Amino acid sequence: MGAVKFKYKVNVDKRQYHNLMGMMDWCRDSIGGGGYIAHHDWDYWHIASMFGNSTFSFRREQDAVMFALKWHIE
Repeated sequence: MGAVKFKYKVNVDKRQYHNLMGMMDWCRDSIGGGGYIAHHDWDYWHIASMFGNSTFSFRREQDAVMFALKWHIE
């Protein structure tokens, strides 16, 4: 199993922190497997958070675009 590459990033600032659980649920339901620990070949997304700011990383560009549109992230 090789390292998973999550090339497409969407930054979520601390003003959206209260939505993180909903964002993760949406990702699981709409995209597939992933989460804070996403190191498997079958994971499609990953989240990393620090000091209230988070970065969602996606394997596919279309998933990153749909996420940003859904959650109104510029």
